[in-house]
Amino acid sequence: MSISDLQRNQINGQLSIGVPRESVEKFMEGDAENIVGREFNKNTAHLKAALKAFDAASETLFEASDRMHAQADSLNSRAKASVARAKDMAAQMTDAMNRITKMLGGDFEQRLVQLERLADAMERLSELQAKGQLAGVISALQK
Repeated sequence: MSISDLQRNQINGQLSIGVPRESVEKFMEGDAENIVGREFNKNTAHLKAALKAFDAASETLFEASDRMHAQADSLNSRAKASVARAKDMAAQMTDAMNRITKMLGGDFEQRLVQLERLADAMERLSELQAKGQLAGVISALQK
């Protein structure tokens, strides 16, 4: 037997004992509205809780996104600063190399060989002076 059949039997039973039909129908309509209202309120409460959870999750997601964007901006600015410093250092190195080239001339290897020969000659002259033979070499060169 369905619920509506049970309700009809209950109404018929109440009608048979002298309860006016209008009051029974009004009572049933009110009771039905209460049942529907209670279920609607439960579903509304669940829906509100779900919306509140969704809003909290959305807010958390947006905050994380904002933090990620801030970190990306910070990383970008630090990378730009590093590149600028590297360019400055490269320019300074180029300037230093240009000055060295200007001082030593275009053929750096040739100048280095000349400096090595000069250092070797100075060592030999020092050895000759230590042996007392330097004066003889100088007089021979003057002739």
